[in-house]
Amino acid sequence: MIAPKYEKMFNDFIKCYESVHVCPWHELSKDQVESLYWGYVSNNDVLDDFQYYYMANYIATRFSGKSDAHTSIAMQHIGFYPYRFKILDGEVYVVGVRDDEELLLSKLVSINGVDINKILNEIANIIPSGNDGWLRYMTECMLTSIGAMLSLPSIHGSLSVTFNFIDKNGNKVKREYDSHEKYYRTTNKRITIPKPHKNLYFELNGDTIYFVYNSCVNENCTDMHKVLDELEYQMALGHYHYSRFIIDIRNNTGGNSNNNAPIIDFLKKHDELEVITLSNNATFSSGRFMYEALRDLGTLVVGEEPGTPINCFGNVYKKENIENEKRIAQGLEPIDSNLVHRISSKYFYFDENYKCHSAVTKEQYEAMPNAWKVLYFNPPDVIIKPTLEDYATGRDTVLEYAYNYNKQKTL
Repeated sequence: MIAPKYEKMFNDFIKCYESVHVCPWHELSKDQVESLYWGYVSNNDVLDDFQYYYMANYIATRFSGKSDAHTSIAMQHIGFYPYRFKILDGEVYVVGVRDDEELLLSKLVSINGVDINKILNEIANIIPSGNDGWLRYMTECMLTSIGAMLSLPSIHGSLSVTFNFIDKNGNKVKREYDSHEKYYRTTNKRITIPKPHKNLYFELNGDTIYFVYNSCVNENCTDMHKVLDELEYQMALGHYHYSRFIIDIRNNTGGNSNNNAPIIDFLKKHDELEVITLSNNATFSSGRFMYEALRDLGTLVVGEEPGTPINCFGNVYKKENIENEKRIAQGLEPIDSNLVHRISSKYFYFDENYKCHSAVTKEQYEAMPNAWKVLYFNPPDVIIKPTLEDYATGRDTVLEYAYNYNKQKTL
């Protein structure tokens, strides 16, 4: 059973999807999606925001397939539990806490008595993803989200949420949270790999320049030219002959791909530098554009495959945000909503010369060669995934490999 409010909301989403997306129904036909919808609401209630969030993402995940991880429904203004989680060696571990430092590296085994594997399966049902890496990253995010957790069929309607852990000493530990209170993501103690740095941070180490580019978002790139000028100045001082440039784009989930250009121009200017790129499963969207631009320079890539195929749909259109912009322009009050429908509005493809082609209309997408629509993953040259041991010892084995690369080549 679905409440009329949510039936209309979903119908409006589908109409917008058909209008905005450059290739709607690329995985399932509209009739198949309609059958999926009626089958779902015939067997499940959709009576509040949480149940709608789960239903809409459940269906969107199936019609988005692996080529569209951007089209989804987001929930906002809900809050977060005071943890960060990491899936390591197939298990869920605590890597960030607010107060319970003794819980670091404890294993999450169940929530409200529901086995963690069932929880993970329910989460996987509502995450559109191109590969296992992005699924893993988004699952870690959802485990901290109050809204996402309360949407799960096995948790929905619970007056409280209880996390059940097994700590490093084998002891059972539980923490309970009222479902009607908001908690926030601030965590005072964290084990983080890679080590957290501000965007555009750099350090000089012997003959190596280590440069962090973990965001393409405009407000995080305002000092781009200033930072590159400072780096140019440091190189010109001549204290060392710099021969290697390690660029760390791990956790770069995107933003504006135009912000990639100054770094690429800098590296083209300094073609004497051997470039090594560090990537992980949270390298996504415009971060993946940077991945490909660096590939074009002949970089060696170390780490994990980016969290998205190289060719896929993207450039998010946020339905509620756009509608409110129109309302404000008309002198009307914006509508406050906990739910935001996100729809891909472009398709991107990199050809064999690393040139990016984009389709912004249905006609442009149809005109693209079919070969450009076959999913393509461009994996790293050296695949290294973080392990529980890495987190226990605080070792960044990806960065270590990059620093030791000459030795590795010799061996």
